[in-house]
This record gives sequence, C-alpha cells and structure tokens, in this order.
Amino acid sequence: MISLCKTIFSLALLGAVVSSELKAQQLTPDATLKSGYGYLLLAVESLGTPPKKILLKGPKVFSSLSIDKLQAGNNYRLLAVPAGRYYYSQVYSDEEKNSAYWEILNFDYYIDVQENRTSYAGHLISEMYSDQHTDFNFRNRSSQAFKHIQDCCQLISKKYPLIFTGSYPDPFLDLLVESPEDR
Repeated sequence: MISLCKTIFSLALLGAVVSSELKAQQLTPDATLKSGYGYLLLAVESLGTPPKKILLKGPKVFSSLSIDKLQAGNNYRLLAVPAGRYYYSQVYSDEEKNSAYWEILNFDYYIDVQENRTSYAGHLISEMYSDQHTDFNFRNRSSQAFKHIQDCCQLISKKYPLIFTGSYPDPFLDLLVESPEDR
C-alpha cells in the first residue's frame, strides 16, 4: 500500500512539473523552438459568460494545458508546445472552487501541433448563458486566425508558418501563407 501511494505521489509530482513547463514557456518575437516543438494557436470565442478556465489534454501523459483569463469575444493564445495532438477536455465556469465544469466529449475538437509550424484547427465557441444553457462548437475561422497572427506575431509567423490542422483539409491558409520552401 505504501509503495502504491509513493508511486501515485511521484506520478502527481511528475505531472505538475510537465504541466508547469508547458505553461512557463515565454513567447518572444525572435523565439526559436526546441527540437520537437511547434506553436499552438488557440482561439476561443466567448459568447455570454466567459469561461474561467479551459483545459486541453496533450499528447503525452501529464501534458495538459490550461488557459484562463478569458474575456467576452475572441481570445487568442500562442503557445510553444511539444508536437502532437491536443484535445479540448474541460471548460470551467467557477474560478474559486474549480468544481463547476463541463466535459467536452467531442473528439473532433483537437489541434495537431506540427513541429516548426504554427498550428491552428479552429475556434472553440463557448456559449454559456446559465448553468442550464451551455453549448460548445468548433468552427474554422482561419481568416481571423491569419489576421491575428499577422497583427501580433509577424516575425514568428514568417519563421513558423501558420497551417490548418483540423479534422478536414482546408487549403485556404496555403493560399495566404508562403511556406519557407517557396522562398
């Protein structure tokens, strides 16, 4: 029993270290990615009451991401993360207790982060008007994502081109983004 408790405690500490590493990476205009990393462009549109926190499950054990400080309207986060598939998993409405949340059980709500690229897969649209009326959708708004990346992070977007990695092909960004191979 003691051995099992030590193992569980060790795994919990390992998870805290990995998760905090993902959250702690700073974004600078001349940022160079580590080997095996890509940029993840998260886009959340909040209609009604903004979520307090959204969790994404990462490609490895204990590699979950957390985004918070969301406001009404469009919210963007650009994060350097290990390449792999990230799923939206939970949306929290209660900041204090972290107890009121919704599970997102739609496996189409994912982003495939590719190495040395900026990956975008769609906007998570959160409609929270009350505890009884809550809805989540995932929509491709790549033109808005492209405009945001050009406005905020042009140097990064030149070095690490924006690509669409949603659940279906979308050639629109290919028309807008010149890849390094074409230069």
